[in-house]
Amino acid sequence: MKKILILTTLLTLTAYTASSCGSKNNEPNKEITEPNKAKPEASAAASSVKIRLAAGQRLQVIAPSTGLTISGATQEGNSFVAGASGLVGIDGIRDTLSIQIPEATELVLDQELPRLKKLLVSAPGSKLAKLSFKGLPNLEDFTLVGANTQETLDLSHFGKLKHLTIGRRPTTDIEKADLNSLRRWLNDNMNDVSTTLGKLVLPRSLETLLLYRPVFAVEGWAQLPELRMLVLHTPDAAKLGTIDLVESKKLKRFGFSHILGSTPLARLALKNKPELRDLFWGPSIAMDVVEVDGANPKLGPIGQARVRDLQLHHLQQETILGLVGYLTQGLQSLDLRENPDVTEAQLVQIIEKLPAYNAQLVLSGAQATEAVRKALAKATTWSLSVK
Repeated sequence: MKKILILTTLLTLTAYTASSCGSKNNEPNKEITEPNKAKPEASAAASSVKIRLAAGQRLQVIAPSTGLTISGATQEGNSFVAGASGLVGIDGIRDTLSIQIPEATELVLDQELPRLKKLLVSAPGSKLAKLSFKGLPNLEDFTLVGANTQETLDLSHFGKLKHLTIGRRPTTDIEKADLNSLRRWLNDNMNDVSTTLGKLVLPRSLETLLLYRPVFAVEGWAQLPELRMLVLHTPDAAKLGTIDLVESKKLKRFGFSHILGSTPLARLALKNKPELRDLFWGPSIAMDVVEVDGANPKLGPIGQARVRDLQLHHLQQETILGLVGYLTQGLQSLDLRENPDVTEAQLVQIIEKLPAYNAQLVLSGAQATEAVRKALAKATTWSLSVK
């Protein structure tokens, strides 16, 4: 009996201790008023965030202004100057961290930071030989600007990451901005430094993705079921490859402007997007194959796009005319099959407004009526392919 009482007491104490620890770890952030402080004599090797800079290089903490301890550096206002070793550590991190680390060579977050929800890293001129993000189970918003590395940025295990921006600092409520505001944001500061990665691996949880001047391959396009907004600005299309948003049925906004170099984007597929309301692209973009299926969005500022093969299915006449009106001489094939909402008379109207390109119009047998054939015969530069 005595042994049972002892065992029961131990189990009770253990449960109480675990419960107390859990409450402490899960309690909301308390207001911290003590300013960020430097500990130049402390080692940064065990810190939550480790940054390698040249000795004497400055690191700036933009947010928060309180509660952080910066090891291996001296303080000058909001800036912290790296010591002789160049290794700087940051501890005391809560829900937000915004830092600027010019010319850094390492950035490592490899310890559990369960409270961190928003992370913004500006790394202009950095050549990161080591880039690692782990232990961020509750991160929701991540921005990386100006990094240059051959490391893979694998975010696939970030199960709560909703907003990802690479290459630019997002403006307030960019997801809610109108098309003109969004276009201005994209086109400002066109000389911003490109962000170079070995590869970016996307998490399934993403809702908004903004890639500004990305020079890297992207993995995970086909597995983004929560994606609402995607904007690409001046990507290296040769590395970006194919964008097929198979699972992104909640997509509401898509924008694509400019490309680096002369290589076109291999393929863009926007299929089964019933909620797509805003579509804009250009100027100065080139795509080999574009497929728009089951979406009738508002067409925003669309530039002259060079598209080789345009496939438009399950659309309304207005959307088809809007897209066709922005094609250039590079077009070789226009596929208008599988458009049951487009009547024969509307199809004739579309043909009458086709640009005078040496291209092929692909129709089904049912669409290729006598009236349609006569209309196409007047568009002497176009040929008909019935499939």
